[in-house]
Amino acid sequence: MTVALSVADRPGPPNDGRSLADMRSDYARVVIESQPFVPVTQVLEDGLAGRGGTIKVRRYLPGFRKSSSQPALLFFHGGDWVAGGLHSHDRLCRRVAMLTGQQLVAVDYRLAPENRFPAAVEDAIDSHMLLLSLADAWGIDPVNVSLMGDGAGATLASVVALHARDMCHPMPRAQILFYPVTDMTNPAAVTRKLAQGRYLRDATDALDWRASPGLATTFVGLPPTFIAIPGNDPLHGCQQHFADRLADARVTVETWHAAGVPHGFLTRIDGSLAASHCLAGAVAFLARLAAA
Repeated sequence: MTVALSVADRPGPPNDGRSLADMRSDYARVVIESQPFVPVTQVLEDGLAGRGGTIKVRRYLPGFRKSSSQPALLFFHGGDWVAGGLHSHDRLCRRVAMLTGQQLVAVDYRLAPENRFPAAVEDAIDSHMLLLSLADAWGIDPVNVSLMGDGAGATLASVVALHARDMCHPMPRAQILFYPVTDMTNPAAVTRKLAQGRYLRDATDALDWRASPGLATTFVGLPPTFIAIPGNDPLHGCQQHFADRLADARVTVETWHAAGVPHGFLTRIDGSLAASHCLAGAVAFLARLAAA
């Protein structure tokens, strides 16, 4: 589907002289202000024992379902791998949990530059594996766990899906990807300028499918995918190519397009209309899968 909406261009990568702490604070403020506060029945703080230490997670339980085994979303936040966290995306996670009626588990993966690639990837993969092992204790149906993320988080979600296909059972039920960075070698990847200075260890890391999931050898066997492709995102060509490769691999894929909308619109006040349309599309996609 295509939605004709227009919002201002996204600011460039946060390498404008601000300190890392100030950049993270500013990013969190913008993300928080972009979302309404939605009450959730229960919010729980937990931790997972990942290979790099304890991974903090926050569980949002909407309380709609009474069965002991519920569908769930594993959520990875955006922020160019250097910003964002449980605090910044709390309101978005509340909103998604209530819209979907699913338990949402948000992951506080390690950030760069303190922890460079592949630390965030390791935390993302570990959180999925550990979530499956805790499914019974957390009241989650292990065959009905979907992956979701925005920006850098969408990239991590797609990497987790690729890893799960090869190494882990059961597979994710779906992956919901809001403007992922799929190819860090592409000149259009404006975040790459920041990523190579803070996230990636060197330029060769961009060739690793865990940094650039669009470079994976094959997409065969991946779960049904919803991918949001903003028309004014410099990465939209890479995102469309990613969607095309999924379709060529006979993966069920639905693309959501919005003309004039920038990367990051989901967590911007001036992108709120586009965000509402996009979230509605993602929720409907999950509902159709559940009904199939």
